[in-house]
Amino acid sequence: MQLIKIRYFQVKNDLGFLFFVITAIIGALAYFFFNKTDNKQFYFLAGVVYLLIRFHTSRKDLNYVLKHLESPIKQLITEYQLFLLPFGIPSLFTQAWYFFFIIHAVGFMLPFVKVKPGNMVWFPNISKHIPSSQFEWIAGIRKNWMALLIFTMVAFVLSSVKLFPLVALCLVNSILMSFYTEGESRQMLTANNYSPKEIMLSKIVFSIKITLMINVPVIVINSIFNADFLFINSLFLLYSCLVMAFAVACKYNVYKPNTNLEAISIQFGLVFIVLFFPQFMILTIFLTAYYYQKALKNLSHYTNDNI
Repeated sequence: MQLIKIRYFQVKNDLGFLFFVITAIIGALAYFFFNKTDNKQFYFLAGVVYLLIRFHTSRKDLNYVLKHLESPIKQLITEYQLFLLPFGIPSLFTQAWYFFFIIHAVGFMLPFVKVKPGNMVWFPNISKHIPSSQFEWIAGIRKNWMALLIFTMVAFVLSSVKLFPLVALCLVNSILMSFYTEGESRQMLTANNYSPKEIMLSKIVFSIKITLMINVPVIVINSIFNADFLFINSLFLLYSCLVMAFAVACKYNVYKPNTNLEAISIQFGLVFIVLFFPQFMILTIFLTAYYYQKALKNLSHYTNDNI
């Protein structure tokens, strides 16, 4: 019994020490990034906020906490405030001291955001505005509407700032690309009797149209305030359209009915890394054309009535 107690305190001390080390590392990283005078401090702030939002909206115990714990909102606020302290306190010792209040304000408001159980349907009438053939967008918006709304608003609010709106739009576009990681049934694929080429073109045109609707207003405002960024903004806009075409081609290159295609998320991530190395953007063009041709061949197998 004595041995068990000793072992218990050893494990407890080890966990406490590990927690202290992790907290110290987080605090050091936060101070390093918040002490920067360029846009890196804003990137880190957005990353922290995004991390907390994703954690809150995806936690599986949230429904239990809200129903069974005493004063659940108060407990969630306390939990998030403690979690954010290693990120917020270091900012007080930098020129970005006001980040402390932004970070903790998000942590205070987030528990009041109600996250419906998985069986609940968000925006039940969205199919009236989006064609059923673009089912990826219906499911994707219902699942990711909060992250899309937040990052789009951030992009608009900071649209006059150099570079940072592009980062926010990059996050928005990456979420849009993630819509294409689920394979629909063969019946849904062939419901409109489209040929493989018609399927691909309808998907690509629709994805580019929505991407432009989201990106263009921010890009225009940013270009007005930062005329020297006109070329970079134009290149970003064109590349954003390209990666959406890439996402569609990549999906249907490996498409199988009723199959999760999360593995292609790695390829989606790689094409976004290319944004930091513009000289390699030409590779995305070749890959998109290559996957497009392979996708046509793959789809022809499922659209052939004789199979």
